[in-house]
Amino acid sequence: MMSSSLRVAALLAASVVAQDGSHCADEVHEVTLLQSHRALEVAAAAQAVQDPAPLIPKKLNFNDKDNLLEGPDCPQKRNVQEIAEKHPDMDVLFYDDKQCREAIVRVHSEELAQYFDSEPMGYFKSDSCRVAMLFENGGYYFDNDVDVVQNVQRFIPPEASF
Repeated sequence: MMSSSLRVAALLAASVVAQDGSHCADEVHEVTLLQSHRALEVAAAAQAVQDPAPLIPKKLNFNDKDNLLEGPDCPQKRNVQEIAEKHPDMDVLFYDDKQCREAIVRVHSEELAQYFDSEPMGYFKSDSCRVAMLFENGGYYFDNDVDVVQNVQRFIPPEASF
C-alpha cells in the first residue's frame, strides 16, 4: 500500500504542467512523468527514513509440552492460529518440550536443560523455553491462551528493541 506521503507526492507531480505554461499534450505528459518519477523517488526516500525497518524480528514464538499446531483441534490451537492470522507477515515458531530443551542447551547449557527436564510445573518450563526462544530467534512471544485483538506491530514502534 502506498503511504500518504507517496500519494501526495504522486498527486502533486501529476498536476504539474510545463514551466512555460504550454498546453502541448506531449510536452506536459513528458514533464509530468519525469517530475512524477522524481517526486516518487524523493517521497520513497523520505518514507524510508520515517518508517525504518523494525528492530524486532517478525517472528511469533509459542511453546507447549506438545506442538499444538501439529495436534488435534482444541481451543488453544485455534487461538494460536488466530494470532498468526492477525500477523500475516510473521513467521510462526512453535516449540514442544524437546525443541525447548534443545534451545536451552544451545543458548545456555546442558545443566540448565537438566533443570528444565526435572521441572514439574509447566508454566516454569514455558518461562525457561520462552527466554531461550527469544534469545535465539528474537520476535514476539505469546502465551497460547492470550486473546490478541489485532496485530501488535501497530502499537510497537519500529525502533523498539530489548
